[in-house]
Amino acid sequence: MSTSSSTAAPKGRLRRQCDNDIMLVVIDESGDPGFSIGSSQYFVLGMLCFSTYALAEKASATVEEVRRIAGTKGEFKFSSSSDRLKEIFFGKIYDCEFEVRTVIVDKRAVRRKEVRSSPANFYLLCLRSLISETGGLPPSTTVKIDKCGDYRFRNACAQYVRKELVSGTIRSFKSVNSSSDNLVQLADMVTGAIARPYNSPHKNNAYRWYDLIQHKIARGEGEIVYR
Repeated sequence: MSTSSSTAAPKGRLRRQCDNDIMLVVIDESGDPGFSIGSSQYFVLGMLCFSTYALAEKASATVEEVRRIAGTKGEFKFSSSSDRLKEIFFGKIYDCEFEVRTVIVDKRAVRRKEVRSSPANFYLLCLRSLISETGGLPPSTTVKIDKCGDYRFRNACAQYVRKELVSGTIRSFKSVNSSSDNLVQLADMVTGAIARPYNSPHKNNAYRWYDLIQHKIARGEGEIVYR
């Protein structure tokens, strides 16, 4: 496997957190793992990193505040949120303290048959890269994902994390219902905003919500291509 990186969007300005400072990460995806006609060109994995549980709770409270301001009781999902709701959401979370790490895969460049033919293998490859390419995680980290997401993604996460739990690299793994977890909803919104300029570059406001979170992306947008 070889990788190459290119800058596809303005780089973030946040100073990278020391890996030892990370206590909680929330992982979500945007795009689909398929390679057939009609599948998304890019697949994006996003990882929100919180250095303390207090900061995670503050971010969760901010999401709840957005719900109150917007007058909605539903779940926040980037794909189904109106532009007005996105403006309120990303405006309010602007000052929340968390770091975003991403892996963006241009699926046109994926050549390995065992990856193209198996969404589970594709998910696992992306997940491993998300962790390894961004410096790994400390033993104190709790990993959280949406249990209502794609089952193949959940299984790939569980498979990867089980090995890391045995080795002591990760403290715990939680699969939670996104409808009742504000941080998983936050990860969905952030990952969707990052993916939009890639999969929908000609849409109105393609970069609008990416611009509101780019200061949280410590490494900038690195496009990782697998062959």
